Amino acid sequence: MEQIDARPRLVIATAGAEPRVMAPGKDLEQTAAYQAVAILDAWTSLYALGVDARLDLLTAWMRTVALCKPRAQGGQALILGESDPSLVQALMTWHPDLLAAAELADRAQTGLPPTVALASLWGNRQAVSWAIGQLGANLDGDMGLLEVAGEQMPSLMGPVPIAPQSNLAVKPLEGTGDRVRALVRVPVAQRDELALRLHRIISTYMASRGRSELRFCMDPKDLT
Repeated sequence: MEQIDARPRLVIATAGAEPRVMAPGKDLEQTAAYQAVAILDAWTSLYALGVDARLDLLTAWMRTVALCKPRAQGGQALILGESDPSLVQALMTWHPDLLAAAELADRAQTGLPPTVALASLWGNRQAVSWAIGQLGANLDGDMGLLEVAGEQMPSLMGPVPIAPQSNLAVKPLEGTGDRVRALVRVPVAQRDELALRLHRIISTYMASRGRSELRFCMDPKDLT
């Protein structure tokens, strides 16, 4: 249901599917507002996965709370359950920049985008290992180390196995099961160089008739 009338009622909806309240006695283009909005699953913010998980949650919550009347008109929004303090503070004060600043500080400490440039490399284990060596992302390579919060850290994270899809109706082809993913971090100033090297490595691999899977993506949203 996309629209409801303004009669008193309790509406339970998933995020993004909240029906709009239509103002009584007006055309269909005019909407009213909820008297109160309650976020029932705030605890999920503590377990949300993904680099932008908290930012995505704040966006969804603000979109939902925006359907409520202003506080000056008696409207109120409730957050039920334990949640991330930075996330709650940004919502309560209606200042998403508070969460953005906290996110940026956390990422500067852990060496995650946008404070660094990052590439995801995945495919067959042997192909990925070969590509890492060609890229210079091993500890003895010129892209092997990265300075994070004043300390030298390996630029390479992984490779780690990629779990096979559990919903496949047929058995995977032989030789396609040993898939891994690796993440390579470099300073932002070296982003273009990283992308160029990976493009050349993939092109060389394909030109040599490499039959195994080997792909890459710059600045992926999902790091898992």
